Amino acid sequence: MFALALKKVVARFPIVIARLVNLLSSCIVIFGGPYYVTSTCRAHYFLTIVDDASRAVLVYLKRDKGETSLFLKNFVIYARTLFSKSVKFIHSDNGKEFISKPMRQFYSEKGIIHQTSCVDTPQQNAKLSKSVGIF
Repeated sequence: MFALALKKVVARFPIVIARLVNLLSSCIVIFGGPYYVTSTCRAHYFLTIVDDASRAVLVYLKRDKGETSLFLKNFVIYARTLFSKSVKFIHSDNGKEFISKPMRQFYSEKGIIHQTSCVDTPQQNAKLSKSVGIF
Protein backbone atom coordinates (compact mmCIF):
# COMPACT_ATOMS: atom_id res chain seq x y z
CA MET A 1 0.00 0.00 0.00
CA PHE A 2 2.75 2.38 0.81
CA ALA A 3 5.27 3.22 -1.88
CA LEU A 4 8.73 4.24 -0.89
CA ALA A 5 9.70 7.55 -2.34
CA LEU A 6 13.37 7.62 -3.20
CA LYS A 7 15.03 10.96 -3.36
CA LYS A 8 17.72 11.53 -5.87
CA VAL A 9 20.74 12.97 -4.11
CA VAL A 10 22.67 15.41 -6.23
CA ALA A 11 25.92 16.97 -5.15
CA ARG A 12 25.52 20.72 -5.01
CA PHE A 13 29.13 21.47 -5.86
CA PRO A 14 30.45 18.95 -8.36
CA ILE A 15 34.16 18.28 -8.18
CA VAL A 16 35.86 19.15 -11.42
CA ILE A 17 38.66 16.62 -11.76
CA ALA A 18 40.30 18.39 -14.71
CA ARG A 19 40.87 21.51 -12.64
CA LEU A 20 42.35 19.55 -9.75
CA VAL A 21 44.74 17.71 -12.03
CA ASN A 22 45.97 20.92 -13.66
CA LEU A 23 46.31 22.81 -10.39
CA LEU A 24 49.49 24.92 -10.32
CA SER A 25 50.71 23.56 -13.66
CA SER A 26 50.37 26.93 -15.40
CA CYS A 27 50.83 30.26 -13.63
CA ILE A 28 50.55 33.87 -14.71
CA VAL A 29 53.07 36.25 -13.13
CA ILE A 30 52.41 39.99 -12.95
CA PHE A 31 54.89 42.51 -11.58
CA GLY A 32 53.59 45.85 -10.32
CA GLY A 33 54.86 49.01 -8.77
CA PRO A 34 56.35 51.19 -7.56
CA TYR A 35 53.58 52.51 -5.38
CA TYR A 36 53.65 56.07 -4.12
CA VAL A 37 52.50 55.03 -0.67
CA THR A 38 54.69 52.62 1.25
CA SER A 39 52.97 49.67 2.91
CA THR A 40 53.39 48.91 6.61
CA CYS A 41 56.21 46.48 5.74
CA ARG A 42 57.89 49.24 3.65
CA ALA A 43 57.12 47.52 0.34
CA HIS A 44 56.82 49.54 -2.85
CA TYR A 45 56.43 46.68 -5.35
CA PHE A 46 54.29 43.58 -5.61
CA LEU A 47 54.46 40.28 -7.45
CA THR A 48 51.16 38.60 -8.27
CA ILE A 49 51.02 34.91 -9.18
CA VAL A 50 47.75 33.57 -10.57
CA ASP A 51 47.02 29.88 -11.06
CA ASP A 52 45.39 29.29 -14.47
CA ALA A 53 43.26 26.35 -13.35
CA SER A 54 41.79 27.64 -10.09
CA ARG A 55 42.34 31.42 -10.55
CA ALA A 56 43.83 31.46 -7.05
CA VAL A 57 45.86 34.61 -6.50
CA LEU A 58 49.02 34.88 -4.44
CA VAL A 59 50.50 38.35 -3.84
CA TYR A 60 54.01 39.00 -2.56
CA LEU A 61 54.88 42.48 -1.30
CA LYS A 62 58.46 43.47 -2.07
CA ARG A 63 60.76 46.30 -1.08
CA ASP A 64 63.02 46.01 -4.11
CA LYS A 65 62.62 44.96 -7.75
CA GLY A 66 65.57 42.61 -7.39
CA GLU A 67 63.63 40.31 -5.06
CA THR A 68 61.39 39.12 -7.90
CA SER A 69 63.50 36.15 -8.97
CA LEU A 70 63.89 34.98 -5.37
CA PHE A 71 60.12 35.10 -4.75
CA LEU A 72 59.37 33.26 -8.00
CA LYS A 73 61.92 30.54 -7.22
CA ASN A 74 60.50 30.15 -3.72
CA PHE A 75 56.99 29.83 -5.14
CA VAL A 76 58.02 26.98 -7.46
CA ILE A 77 59.67 25.17 -4.53
CA TYR A 78 56.62 25.90 -2.33
CA ALA A 79 54.24 24.37 -4.91
CA ARG A 80 56.42 21.27 -5.20
CA THR A 81 56.86 20.77 -1.45
CA LEU A 82 53.37 21.48 -0.14
CA PHE A 83 51.17 20.33 -3.02
CA SER A 84 53.44 17.83 -4.82
CA LYS A 85 52.75 19.77 -8.01
CA SER A 86 55.36 20.98 -10.45
CA VAL A 87 54.87 24.26 -12.27
CA LYS A 88 55.09 23.55 -16.00
CA PHE A 89 54.33 26.95 -17.56
CA ILE A 90 54.97 30.50 -16.42
CA HIS A 91 53.43 33.38 -18.38
CA SER A 92 54.86 36.87 -17.88
CA ASP A 93 55.69 40.08 -19.66
CA ASN A 94 59.18 40.81 -20.98
CA GLY A 95 60.46 42.29 -17.73
CA LYS A 96 64.18 41.90 -17.07
CA GLU A 97 63.45 40.16 -13.80
CA PHE A 98 61.73 37.28 -15.68
CA ILE A 99 64.02 36.87 -18.70
CA SER A 100 67.45 37.28 -17.08
CA LYS A 101 70.09 34.60 -17.57
CA PRO A 102 69.80 33.19 -14.01
CA MET A 103 66.02 32.90 -14.40
CA ARG A 104 66.30 31.21 -17.80
CA GLN A 105 68.74 28.75 -16.22
CA PHE A 106 66.29 28.15 -13.36
CA TYR A 107 63.45 27.51 -15.82
CA SER A 108 65.53 24.95 -17.72
CA GLU A 109 66.68 23.21 -14.51
CA LYS A 110 63.10 22.83 -13.28
CA GLY A 111 61.66 21.96 -16.71
CA ILE A 112 59.47 25.08 -16.80
CA ILE A 113 58.38 26.55 -20.12
CA HIS A 114 58.48 30.35 -19.88
CA GLN A 115 56.06 32.20 -22.15
CA THR A 116 56.11 35.96 -22.57
CA SER A 117 53.67 38.42 -24.04
CA CYS A 118 54.56 40.20 -27.27
CA VAL A 119 56.77 43.27 -27.04
CA ASP A 120 55.01 46.67 -27.08
CA THR A 121 51.53 45.19 -26.72
CA PRO A 122 50.06 46.61 -23.53
CA GLN A 123 46.69 45.28 -24.70
CA GLN A 124 47.74 41.75 -23.74
CA ASN A 125 48.86 42.79 -20.29
CA ALA A 126 45.77 44.94 -19.70
CA LYS A 127 43.45 42.13 -20.77
CA LEU A 128 45.26 39.71 -18.49
CA SER A 129 45.17 42.09 -15.54
CA LYS A 130 41.46 42.79 -16.04
CA SER A 131 40.61 39.08 -16.27
CA VAL A 132 42.43 38.50 -13.02
CA GLY A 133 40.87 41.62 -11.51
CA ILE A 134 44.08 43.25 -10.34
CA PHE A 135 43.98 46.65 -12.02
